[in-house]
Amino acid sequence: MPGEGQRVRSTNLWGDTQRRVGIVVGGTAAFVALAVALPSTVVLTANAAVPTATTTSTSAGEVTAMSLTPVIAASSVVTTTSRLATTSRTLTRVPVVAPYAFGTRAYNKWWARYYMVHRYSWTSTTQYQCLVNLWSHESGWSHKAYNRYSGAYGIPQALPGRKMAVFGGDWRTNPRVQIRWGLSYIHGRYGTPCRAWRAFQYKGWY
Repeated sequence: MPGEGQRVRSTNLWGDTQRRVGIVVGGTAAFVALAVALPSTVVLTANAAVPTATTTSTSAGEVTAMSLTPVIAASSVVTTTSRLATTSRTLTRVPVVAPYAFGTRAYNKWWARYYMVHRYSWTSTTQYQCLVNLWSHESGWSHKAYNRYSGAYGIPQALPGRKMAVFGGDWRTNPRVQIRWGLSYIHGRYGTPCRAWRAFQYKGWY
């Protein structure tokens, strides 16, 4: 009987050993499979689109903008490795001269639309047309327009004209100074060019 008990105990030990070996081998295989499945490096390409921007130059009456929405060419690459991320971005600016001669009526209209889009986000054609209507009636878009009866001066017909000096001492000869003041006045008093135009139609002034 003792020999039989030893055989039973020997059988149990062998079975237990088999189970332990199986667990170790299975766990090792799972670890190896997981290590192979995980990539060491992940490379992502970021969206290269960026907000539009522009630069201006007043030295020779030129505005460095290609259109009403000048674009900055840009590239952006994001590389991620494990938990460490590095980001690099390169911006390239491409300035060009204004499409019209400085101080002409065409230039004044072009620059007014450029400024109203980028300063006040009045992007619709309707708002621009309202501004064209308003200042065509006021001054014909001439930055030298002067009303000898009231003393109003410039493209927006500021009354008195010296009000525009807050945007530049050369307000008598610089259409950009006049336009900046005029759009600031419209924004503060009426909100939009179309509301100012409706007020002008109703009252005869704005």
